[in-house]
Amino acid sequence: MNTTDGNAATGVDPRVITVLREPAARVRSLFTYIHREPDHPRHAEFSRDAVTIADVYDRVRMEPFDNHQVRYLAGPDAHAKPFGALTETDLELAKRNLETGCTAFGLQERFAESLAWFGETLGWPGVEAGRLNTSPGSASGFSESERRLVLGHNALDLELYDFAQRLFAERTGVH
Repeated sequence: MNTTDGNAATGVDPRVITVLREPAARVRSLFTYIHREPDHPRHAEFSRDAVTIADVYDRVRMEPFDNHQVRYLAGPDAHAKPFGALTETDLELAKRNLETGCTAFGLQERFAESLAWFGETLGWPGVEAGRLNTSPGSASGFSESERRLVLGHNALDLELYDFAQRLFAERTGVH
């Protein structure tokens, strides 16, 4: 048995899939979740200090608010970088990993089409796209200046998301 080849040892052919989300919507969802969810490790701080999105970027500086999708898709070296330290090199690595390392990927805003593509690519049976993990009521959105602040701090994620949208359309035929 070759222990360096997990496939031979287990007979499993692992596949990588992921789902990306428009960066401002992802940050808004996370920000709302932390404020709403008492079990989140930072909830007390966010509630007690009435943390605003500007505070997140000025003093809180949590990595999940900083090009989080690039951080994960670029791999462990990028993931370990401190807040604000990701580079264009990390973005290019994330794009390459998305394009060549993922069997399929989806877009949260095109979830039904993403599930269909996963099914086609991975041989899954048809699955209905239900609504899970959604905020109760409507989450308040960011003002235009807050949105610009978020996107300014997530410019690499925005570029990755634009790339993913084009690649998704090209691979699925869904425009």
